[in-house]
Amino acid sequence: MRRLREHLRRLADERATGTLHLAGQGALHLSEGAVVHAECHRTPSLRDLLVHSGRLSEYGWQCLRAGGAAGDIAVPGRLSRAELQMYQLIALFDAVYFLAPCQAEPRFAAGGPHWLDGLNAAGPATLAEEVRRRRALLGAAWPSPLADDAPLEPVRRLHRQRVVLTGLQAELLLNADGRKTPSELARELGRTRFGCTLAVRGLVASALARAPEPQEGVRMPRRHPGGAPRRALPVAAGSASRPRWAEADPGLLALLQDALRELE
Repeated sequence: MRRLREHLRRLADERATGTLHLAGQGALHLSEGAVVHAECHRTPSLRDLLVHSGRLSEYGWQCLRAGGAAGDIAVPGRLSRAELQMYQLIALFDAVYFLAPCQAEPRFAAGGPHWLDGLNAAGPATLAEEVRRRRALLGAAWPSPLADDAPLEPVRRLHRQRVVLTGLQAELLLNADGRKTPSELARELGRTRFGCTLAVRGLVASALARAPEPQEGVRMPRRHPGGAPRRALPVAAGSASRPRWAEADPGLLALLQDALRELE
């Protein structure tokens, strides 16, 4: 995240408007230095989330896109503007999380504002804080990326009478066929990539889904029953750990967490 953060910090100081390209991995769209939208080839797009979740038809999406391109985002059908903001914010943070590890040198191209400008905007500190929080969530669920990109394969036999599942975990198990990866299931179901990755880690940790065998010399993390996190998340540190150059937007992060709960 450090390389990307430094570029975003500089662009925020310059109040730049345009697109930050990440060598074919995706792009971040900025307006006056703040990120208003992000795209990543490893995560479902805003269209995927809206259409595949059933919130918009394909025609409704085309109408929304056409209105935004004309400078007037008119929300079609039964989708409210608040819902659109929620989905757009979720898509933004989902893409940024999977773009953060990109090692390619970012390339900025100045230009006009993105058609979604005006819905949400996040500064570099807010994005860095959310990436950190998500890494901690994944580590607490199961501290291994073994199952993150592998096909989801539910176990055929349970060794206990009761299991605890979230709604998303149940949805993933019902749609898993042993061939689709969390990324493919996310697009198919209109769910976020991060949400599906976190749910799959919980399934693997609680022995409800199989994990690929680790490479020689790599230990498999211990599994546990129940599906609860393996350990509690650490309490946020004091001011010493905060970014020295900006403060995260707690209101925006709280809005994101509320939005994610709505999708569970």
